[in-house]
Amino acid sequence: LEIAGHQMSDPLRRVLSGAEEFAAQPSLSGDSRASAGALHEKARELESTLRHVAGYRLTKPGRAPFSVNTLLQHALLLCRYRAGEKRILIEEDYAIVPPVFGPAERIEGALLSVLINAIEAMPFESGTIRVETFLDQDRVVARITDSGIGIRPEHMGRVFDPFFTTKPEKNGGLGLWAARQMLDIIGADIRIESAPFKGTKATVSFQRAAPLRPGREGTENPPELPRNTADDEGRQIA
Repeated sequence: LEIAGHQMSDPLRRVLSGAEEFAAQPSLSGDSRASAGALHEKARELESTLRHVAGYRLTKPGRAPFSVNTLLQHALLLCRYRAGEKRILIEEDYAIVPPVFGPAERIEGALLSVLINAIEAMPFESGTIRVETFLDQDRVVARITDSGIGIRPEHMGRVFDPFFTTKPEKNGGLGLWAARQMLDIIGADIRIESAPFKGTKATVSFQRAAPLRPGREGTENPPELPRNTADDEGRQIA
């Protein structure tokens, strides 16, 4: 919203200036002058609204331990129908990983954006998406790999730019940008690797909240941390 507001403000200022100059023309009839004045007034109202939009800020998210494995499974549930339409095979391989600390619902949205990008990059009736997690030293890693069309080298530097999209319909381009913004808040990293016609690999790494309890390693996920209870109950934990 903030970026969209700023991007619209400059063209709107030009409309305001043009309407003001038009209304000042001495050759205008009374009706035309009134119409130009009304246009200027409405543009002023829109400018005021955009200032509010550009200054919008999200409330500070609640934070609590959550399971990356659970979030990925929930995100996959939301896009399995679309994957089924395209006959995409989804492979899942979840390691036993410690919990991560952050706003679970917002992080789930970030992971969902990455999954949707992977699905839409796949051709119809073919391809595989692999979803996996593993522990890399002190980082919990989630990796989503697709066998889709890949990304051209000249586009790799812009994949996180807002409103940038290579899809024919130009009404998107915020998914990866928003995902990185959300992940950055909790100190997580996202890396995209791709090549034309060789698929794309998105790697998200989180700092773990705490080590697994002794005896839990390699057995099962901590059952007491299926998701962020602070989000579920509307509480905020400092």
